[in-house]
Amino acid sequence: MFQQDIFQGPGTGTFTTHTFEILFMLLVAFLLGIWLGWILWSRYKQTAERLRTENDSLNITNATLRGDMDKLTSQLTNTETERSTAESQWQNQQLELDNTRNQLTVLERDMEKILQRNRQLETELGLAKTSGASAESTEAPETVAPLPAEPVEEFPDLETVADEAAATPEMPADVPEE
Repeated sequence: MFQQDIFQGPGTGTFTTHTFEILFMLLVAFLLGIWLGWILWSRYKQTAERLRTENDSLNITNATLRGDMDKLTSQLTNTETERSTAESQWQNQQLELDNTRNQLTVLERDMEKILQRNRQLETELGLAKTSGASAESTEAPETVAPLPAEPVEEFPDLETVADEAAATPEMPADVPEE
């Protein structure tokens, strides 16, 4: 069957020998194609399966990270809201503290003026009493008990100072009324 040199080409043999040669070459090409296809298919199938598994894993990781990111974003938004609320409360507290300090300063000045006026009136009362006692020796002397010495609080209670100021019958002319 293979009496002819295959490198010379067909044409010198019979029809049947050329047909068998062509069919044999087609069979060898077919088997070679099947064998190479199987090798490539198995190799790429393993790679494709590995990549599909890796892709699924990355998709799951992506979904998890996206969920974590959404949760952290909402926590950040809540924290920013709480921070701004706390900052506004702090500013309000600072304003209230400044107002309270100003009121305390005004009340301390008013208290000093009232204490000065009280000392002045006690001095005048004492002088009037000594001069009136010599002029009114026939009348019964009034007994006025001296005021007990009370320690002055450094920061008096605002309500107590307001009550004392309201209970004073006469306000000195130089003390502003509020």
